[in-house]
Amino acid sequence: MHQKYKEELERAEQIASRIIEKDFYDLEGIEKVLADDYQEHRDSLNGLNLDRIWLRMYYRRYVPRLIAVASAAVIVVMVSLLFVLPDNVDQTYYSETTVILPAEGQITLKLSDGSMVSVDSIKKELETTQGIVYDQNAQVISYDVKSNGQESKEVAEQKYNELFIPKGRSFSLVLSDGSKVWLNAESYIKYPVAFSGGIREVYIEGEAFFDVQKENGNQFVVKTKDYSVKVLGTKFNINTYDQEAFAATTLVEGAVAVSGIGSSEIKIRPGEQLRYDRNSGGVEQFSVDVELYTSWVDNKLKLEEMRLEEMFNILMRRYDIELFYSDEEVKDVKFTGRIPLNENLNVILDQISAISEVEFGVEKRLIVIRKKD
Repeated sequence: MHQKYKEELERAEQIASRIIEKDFYDLEGIEKVLADDYQEHRDSLNGLNLDRIWLRMYYRRYVPRLIAVASAAVIVVMVSLLFVLPDNVDQTYYSETTVILPAEGQITLKLSDGSMVSVDSIKKELETTQGIVYDQNAQVISYDVKSNGQESKEVAEQKYNELFIPKGRSFSLVLSDGSKVWLNAESYIKYPVAFSGGIREVYIEGEAFFDVQKENGNQFVVKTKDYSVKVLGTKFNINTYDQEAFAATTLVEGAVAVSGIGSSEIKIRPGEQLRYDRNSGGVEQFSVDVELYTSWVDNKLKLEEMRLEEMFNILMRRYDIELFYSDEEVKDVKFTGRIPLNENLNVILDQISAISEVEFGVEKRLIVIRKKD
């Protein structure tokens, strides 16, 4: 496939040479050279499809070579490059840096009566009738149970809300007991409007970080599709995305016990991670750098020998992008460092490419990944 790009590059150099052979001011003659070449190659170029992304990359990389060949005709050569690009592609794509910011889907709150509300449009009446307080600047909702008009805690106990976080967004939630939950992109939580004593229980999908408040010895239980985590007061992270082969719980401080994946509870100590293999049913428990699994709360991604494929699985959720691997082996390239999760992705791609043997082609939200030649 890459031979095609090299052939196109050689042809562009030939065009430049032919232009130099012309009188620089013979615009009519130069125009004929370009028009003839365009008609000759139009059909083949229209069929490049995904290849046009890499064609663009080759032209960018070898522009200095073209300038050297064309010398004083450099401006006309750049015009010739526009001619050899497919005419069914937006030309601005090739002349401007693509800006890919995190996706901006709506965060949705499902109330206990079944109605759906966009969190970004929560009105004052919901604070009065439901006890919901929304801090738009901090991107967090909390609950004032005293103001929601509920007759008793027994009634409140039966009322659940559900929060849906789309790709590209993260969000915080303060539960009625003061416990705080950070939800990553593509995550979901179901929780009671008010805890009424006894076991405090919530259900999540995706990824969430918990800072649980102690409450008179009442257990706090997080349920997932894979297992349950029981705590009293602690900080921990749960990753339970359906697309992953593993579900994992990482403990920052305090103590937790995991149940539902064995004959007895498994206790985790601070600085440890429990990892459950969904395919084999196996369980591993080991010490980790907890920041590797919790840095997303601060809109950062800390990497330590992380495979490229794993890294882009995370970026896909934040930026709502599609991936195409031109070379499968690049999936195993490993990276160490930090990545901001709220910046222009194209800048991040440039930085990754500068320090590795991987390069990227970008068209809108499609990222094509391959190994450098």
